[in-house]
Amino acid sequence: METAVAAGSSELTQLVSLLPFKAELEQIAATLSTRDVDQATTLTDKLELVFTQANA
Repeated sequence: METAVAAGSSELTQLVSLLPFKAELEQIAATLSTRDVDQATTLTDKLELVFTQANA
């Protein structure tokens, strides 16, 4: 039980850390819904770079 709670807490921490990127995530989701895979990949790469820099 404690392991499950710790795992859930870790997952929650990861989700909260993404809140500053909510607009980017919504843009990626919207782009994916139009099936523009190249544009979505570009947005995902950009978000990954920003996220990596924010956690450095």
